[in-house]
Amino acid sequence: QLDKFIKVEYLAKCPGKNIFVNTSVCDSLREGDEIQYTLSVTLLKCPETAEPFVLEVKTSQEKLMIEIEPLCDCGCDEPGHKMREENSPTCKGHGTLACGVCNCNQGYHGANCLCSDSDLGPGEVRSCNKGEPDECSGNGFCSCGHCVCHPNYSGKRCQCNRRSCLSLSSAG
Repeated sequence: QLDKFIKVEYLAKCPGKNIFVNTSVCDSLREGDEIQYTLSVTLLKCPETAEPFVLEVKTSQEKLMIEIEPLCDCGCDEPGHKMREENSPTCKGHGTLACGVCNCNQGYHGANCLCSDSDLGPGEVRSCNKGEPDECSGNGFCSCGHCVCHPNYSGKRCQCNRRSCLSLSSAG
């Protein structure tokens, strides 16, 4: 019944894979294998009663319960609303906080409008495929147009696994 109101998308980085793929299942798992998941939940339309509801997310071995409270027709994105703040400190003074989300002013981007387009060189804006399955090779996240790599990964696009690099260099 919830699928009329929400859309859930899974991305999984299965053992032996270098990128996230659109799946919630990884095959041929062995003890000690690690799976990384990214979950996207989108409210498609408001239910008749905008009461909070629980979304149960199941992975191969775990279950996660997410409570969702839809904000429907609250008007929080309208000028003058108590939940709207122009040049909000939450948005580092470079955007409007509306309904709990920063809407950045022109020339700024990022979750809290931390990133300025002028701080980046030519062609660097969104150079790390923000939001794409191959964002930072699946081994990091995009911040201000640059990849911030997870531990044990390096490179401009987090493409180098330091463990593999270390084992290859110590073998020779």
